[in-house]
Amino acid sequence: MTSVSLLMASGNGPSECHQAVALALSRLESEASEMEVGVTTHCVPSKHGLRSAIIMLDGRSARHLANKW
Repeated sequence: MTSVSLLMASGNGPSECHQAVALALSRLESEASEMEVGVTTHCVPSKHGLRSAIIMLDGRSARHLANKW
C-alpha cells in the first residue's frame, strides 16, 4: 500500500484563505473517496475555516491523487 503526506496551509492569509483550505480539503476528501483512497487528517481550525491541514493518503491510488493536487 502506498502512503503520501500532504500539507495545506493558509500561511498568514486573511479569513478567505482559511475558507479556501477548508474547501480544498473537502474537495480532496471527495476525490479520495471516489478513488478508494483512505484519508487521515490533522487540522488546525480557525474561526473562518482551517489554518492548516496535514493529510495522509493511503491506498493504491494515493500517489496519483497527490500528484493531481
